[in-house]
This record gives sequence, structure tokens and C-alpha cells, in this order.
Amino acid sequence: MKKNILLLAANPKNTANLRLQEEEREIKERLRLNGYGKTPIFSTGATRIRDIQLAMLDFNPHIVHFCGHGTGERGLVFEDNNSREQIVTSEAIATIFKLFAQQEQLECVVLNACYSEEQAKEICKYVPYVVGMSESIGDDAAIEFAIGFYTTVGAGKSYQFAHEMGCNAIELADLTENNIPILLTNPDLIIKSQIPIATEEDLKYEAELKAIELQMLKNTQSYEREIRLLEYEQKKSKAYHRGFMSAFESKHDE
Repeated sequence: MKKNILLLAANPKNTANLRLQEEEREIKERLRLNGYGKTPIFSTGATRIRDIQLAMLDFNPHIVHFCGHGTGERGLVFEDNNSREQIVTSEAIATIFKLFAQQEQLECVVLNACYSEEQAKEICKYVPYVVGMSESIGDDAAIEFAIGFYTTVGAGKSYQFAHEMGCNAIELADLTENNIPILLTNPDLIIKSQIPIATEEDLKYEAELKAIELQMLKNTQSYEREIRLLEYEQKKSKAYHRGFMSAFESKHDE
């Protein structure tokens, strides 16, 4: 099953320059190789606060990938209307994903930003799988992780395996930051997401089956009554011919 992937990128003017376009290009290329078509992801560059909700509503993603700056406990860095830094707190960003996880199909959030483990912990209360960075991570390692992760997702593998492949991609590139990406999971939400939700058509079909079963039960009960009556008539007939009719009826009445 192909996943809807939303990429939120932010690199405000007053922050260190990041190679976000290269990261996006690499992700798209890996997904195209796995049959995701010409537009494998929906992306927003220079993402402002107001853009997040709109993009989520427009695209209804399975996966949200954020690439940009993190500030640890303070939050994630987005852009204001003047393209300058605007920090979104852990609680605020988690609430956005909480709302969409309740209403839509959100499965995984990847925070490819330095010191984003704090936000990942908050988001994981509402989303089954969340990746965050435990400390500062360089551009090269962040890009290699994204390549390994989305190559694996595109191949239809699990998020756990995708995380492991992303970390291994960092290691294969001879970088030492392969232990920085942390995968957090919420077992309760994982189990819940695996339970099929009955549609109106499913409920209608179930009602029809119950009606058929009820009719079959009625037919069976009617058939059984007819069999018992026939058996009684046969026994009665045999007793009559043997001259024990009165004894048989007396015993039956008891």
C-alpha cells in the first residue's frame, strides 16, 4: 500500500542554512524508484505555522516528515510571515497531530531535526510511530537517514525496519551519527490501528446475514417439529396395529 507523505520544511532567514532541498529530492527519488509516480510526496517549503493545518487537511497524510531546526525543550523552528524564526512548542505541535490522528489516517511522524526527541515523546502519545533526534545531527547524516528510511517505506516494509535501515544508511556512509535517530512507538495505538473499522456497508451486510441466519433457524425448528410429529405418528400407528394404542397414548400423555 502506497503511503501519503507530507514533507514540512522550514529554514528561516536568521537560522543556519540546511540542505533541505537536497533531502526532499533524495526522498522523492527513492519513492519514485518504488513506483510512487511523478509526485510521490506533498511538500511545503518555508513552512509557516498556518501552513501546517492547511497542508494536513489538503493531503491527509499517513506520514509527516519535518526537516529543519529543533531547539530541544523549546520546540521546533518554523517560519513567521517575514520568513524569520518562529518556535512551536512541543505541546502545540503534538496537539496538531493528536487532532489528525483521531480523525484521519496518520501513522508516523519523522522529525529530522536536531534535539527533536522531546517533541517526539509528546507526539507519540497520539501517533503510533514517531522518529526524533536525540542530539544534534549533521546534514549528511540527516539526508542519509531519510534515504534509508523512505527507500524501505517505499518497498512496503514496516516503520521499525525503515528506522533500522535509515540508521544503517548513516553507518554505511561512514558517519558516526547512526545512534541519534530514535524510534518511539505507542503499542496501544499500534494495536488499535490494526483493528478494522466497520463501514455502513459492512454493518448492512452483517444485518442481512443475521436475518438469513434467523430464517434458517426458524426453518430448522419447523423442520424438527415436523420430524418429531412424524415420528410420533409412526409410533402411534405401530402401537395401534399391535393392539397397544391405549397404553401408548397413556404413556405419551405422562
